[in-house]
Amino acid sequence: MTKDEILYNVGLTEKVYSEQKDIDFKSLGLKLVKWIEDKKSDTQGFVATKDKSIYIVWRGSSSPKDFLKDAQVRKVNFVEPGEKVHNGFYTAFESIKEDLYSSINYILNSTKFNKTNPNRIQSVVICGHSLGAALTLVSSYMICKDFPQIAHLVKNVTVGCPRVGNSTFKDNYNKLVPNSIRIVNDKDLVTRIPKIGFTHINEG
Repeated sequence: MTKDEILYNVGLTEKVYSEQKDIDFKSLGLKLVKWIEDKKSDTQGFVATKDKSIYIVWRGSSSPKDFLKDAQVRKVNFVEPGEKVHNGFYTAFESIKEDLYSSINYILNSTKFNKTNPNRIQSVVICGHSLGAALTLVSSYMICKDFPQIAHLVKNVTVGCPRVGNSTFKDNYNKLVPNSIRIVNDKDLVTRIPKIGFTHINEG
């Protein structure tokens, strides 16, 4: 990603804290496909398109329910043997998975995704801050697994991301989603948790 692309994506992680009606998607160059919100888990984000890219942006912690999700540090089994991830982040993903996948399928079907179509999607950009950053990692991984035809197009930017899974998850994630940029403020305590049994992507 270029510096301008990174800054644009970081800006989106801020915009998503607003309500849908308050976001001027047109001024951002985006065409909204789906505003995603699960009230039970209090998980929010959106799927949009811009030129030949899909944008998936997740909101971070902004309510008591969100902070309860952050506190669910029990590790649960993930996709591959030995992989474990933070229960709260996994639960958040499961709550919006159906809407997310239906939105992706809608876009891929509408662009008639194939190598000969000049209008096909050429990148899938996923970004988020804090809890939204954790959701970015989980959704990036799962999209690569469940949509292999676009796995090579997935790239993401996370801001202030907590640790999401164990070392096996980290190793598998790094192979599956190599185009991941993690932005960290050294004084941000969120990026230092959870501790025991958790590790950041792109480390080691």
